[in-house]
Amino acid sequence: MRTTRRCPIRRGLGAAAIAALLVTTSVQPVAAQADEPHASSASAKVSVDFGSRQGELPRPERLNNFGNVTAWPKQRADDVKFLNKQGLHGDVYRVWVSSSNASAADNVFNQCDLNTRTCDFSRLDAYLTEASTVSDSLLINLNPTDFVEGKRPMQDLEPMLRLILQRIKEKYPRVKYVEAFNEPDWQFHGQQRQQGRPADQTTLQPGDLYRFYEPYYEAVHQVNRHLRRADRLQLGGPALMHMDPASGLPLVSRLPRLGRQLPGSDDVQR
Repeated sequence: MRTTRRCPIRRGLGAAAIAALLVTTSVQPVAAQADEPHASSASAKVSVDFGSRQGELPRPERLNNFGNVTAWPKQRADDVKFLNKQGLHGDVYRVWVSSSNASAADNVFNQCDLNTRTCDFSRLDAYLTEASTVSDSLLINLNPTDFVEGKRPMQDLEPMLRLILQRIKEKYPRVKYVEAFNEPDWQFHGQQRQQGRPADQTTLQPGDLYRFYEPYYEAVHQVNRHLRRADRLQLGGPALMHMDPASGLPLVSRLPRLGRQLPGSDDVQR
């Protein structure tokens, strides 16, 4: 109810305060408001149409890791059958053919002979066959530990990689991606720093990584020259892990630019 009668201004009460008071008296009386139902007591009805399409469902489980050859080998085949039966077939699975967690005999670098140009994948066969059964394509991780640590001559790295990739692609055609290294900043640098070794005395310095990466794209390029475009390998990496404790900068930020253009190498991922 609006009040229109003028009131004398009392001492201590300004004209602005009187105006505000007049405005507030124009709202509904409290008694009238109490008769209205509260919103919290009102009922609401929600309907959902589960037949409507909201776009493609993301399927991150189709991009997965396949534990190395020593991980649950007795149950792996049954796991693969179960996953496929449940509609959980993968798009890309990463496989580990030179894992530091497996024995030397399970390391693919020890299964190929440059002199005879042959590879014996018998210890990896069940593993790679099962991985090929559960995924449309495979990403193989190749970690050249012996070459980085100087136990093998550097000049053998590119021809060894080329031999491995040729033979593994022939036997397991679902191999499509190659990952150079896995967390080299930790394996050859960060772990040793954590153990107290000075930054300049670690196995690998950030600026040294590129010379080990170069043989990878040279090998991939040579292998791809003999493959149909649809079957060609794609190279990625290195997959890095942590901050460089010496500088406080991510190790990747101090790497040279990886890769260079090679004739016909537009399929190499940089």
